[in-house]
Amino acid sequence: NIPTLITTGMMRKGKKDRNFYMLAETLTQIQDASWNLVIVGGGPEEESIREAFSGINQERMHWTGQVTQPEVLAWMKLSDIFIWPGWKEPIGMVYLEAQLQGLPVIAYESMGVPLVVEHQKTGLLAPEDDQKTMQKNIIKLLKDKELRNMMGGNACTKVLNEHSLEAASSRLRQVLCDLMP
Repeated sequence: NIPTLITTGMMRKGKKDRNFYMLAETLTQIQDASWNLVIVGGGPEEESIREAFSGINQERMHWTGQVTQPEVLAWMKLSDIFIWPGWKEPIGMVYLEAQLQGLPVIAYESMGVPLVVEHQKTGLLAPEDDQKTMQKNIIKLLKDKELRNMMGGNACTKVLNEHSLEAASSRLRQVLCDLMP
């Protein structure tokens, strides 16, 4: 059973296309490992992003194009690992969505990513722009299904306990109670 990586993002100029290019470069270097990749998304830069991935055997690639939010979540449920570099990512709601689906995350430890992805618990983070560590992290999770399952379970629990509407409501209630005389 070949593990499926999934990534999703809007294909537009700026940080988004840069993240796709970083991912393509990283995955091109580890083609000897067993993996498939689902890329969810579309946009004005789709053609150049597809070109960036052209050095990868296209039989292991699946492009969904732009899909609805329920379809994004359905694709996540069918996958094993969520990967998005997160270069200069302020926080990244997509990490919360992926973790809620029980996916461990692979990303860079950039800006807001560590606020929602806990290294060694809900995913594996590499120092920003450290492609070698990113590759090692991918290989580690590809080879260790038990670790993927453990991190995925931790991820879902963490999102429910710390990032859900109920968790936010509880924290707000506590803060307000502490402010009352």
